Amino acid sequence: MTLDSVKALILAAGYGTRLQPLTDTLPKALVPLVGKPLIRHTLSRLLQTGISSIGINTHHHAARMQKFAVEQNDCSLHVSHEPRILGSAGGIGGFRDFIGNDAFFLTLNADSISNINPASYLPDFLRHSPLVMMLLHDCPGYNNVCINSAGEIIDLRDTLQAADTSARLAYTGTAFMSRAFLDLIPPGKSELIPLLLKLITTQPGSVRAAIVHNAAWRDIGTPKSYIQAHHEIMLEHLPLIVECDIPEKNLLIGEGSHIAEDCSVDGFVALGKGCRVETGCSLRDCVVWDRTTIQAGSNLTNSIAGPGFLINVE
Repeated sequence: MTLDSVKALILAAGYGTRLQPLTDTLPKALVPLVGKPLIRHTLSRLLQTGISSIGINTHHHAARMQKFAVEQNDCSLHVSHEPRILGSAGGIGGFRDFIGNDAFFLTLNADSISNINPASYLPDFLRHSPLVMMLLHDCPGYNNVCINSAGEIIDLRDTLQAADTSARLAYTGTAFMSRAFLDLIPPGKSELIPLLLKLITTQPGSVRAAIVHNAAWRDIGTPKSYIQAHHEIMLEHLPLIVECDIPEKNLLIGEGSHIAEDCSVDGFVALGKGCRVETGCSLRDCVVWDRTTIQAGSNLTNSIAGPGFLINVE
């Protein structure tokens, strides 16, 4: 079963506060990951599944997101701009016209990447016809979604203190949502968690789980997880992004970038476009953004460097 006719929403309007200062000048969806904007990796994965009609909501640095959307030529991108941020549910509600009369759609968080193929879980969604089906996996540190033995979601973030929990799992950031659920989202600003909790309480079984096993998945919410994502892709070759975008080597050099011959590189190093690494530098596990110069003699480890900033990640 394919998703060719299904629309997807990438939720990208947030401020990316946890990623600061990386998001001071860029929206989190455009933070570069292995040489491409983070959201571009999500788009490539969706295109692999057959989805080409995709919505993106914007707020923080919206003009940059709009420019990015216009530049994509392999898919149809619908931009839902939020002059006032609408929240995690309100942002979905902003796509009513885009979704139209479609029976259901897919949502994805912009700040995570994975090799999950939603098409594998579409039959389960169609069979049970819940209002929402969240794709879950086991990821210690993130496991805050409770399900019962029937596969129904019965609690989120231990709010309801559900007694019949059979498993605690983590939300992958991907969900199938029905048109009926979209109609329940009120106009204006609203949050997703309270709305889902209300459904769990008043309409048991309307929010279900699809359990994903053995997925490569990574949250990109903090500078530490951002560095870790590069490590997992460039050194471990985990399929967090599409195979053709995984570098063969541990050194990625963008167009127009130059590294002095006497520099040493260890672990992984990802250089953007137009970068200069001057003489006598030592770089280990570093990401260098476009048009950044690493001054002579610099010794950087677990670092993110960009125009006007340098972060040493603990």
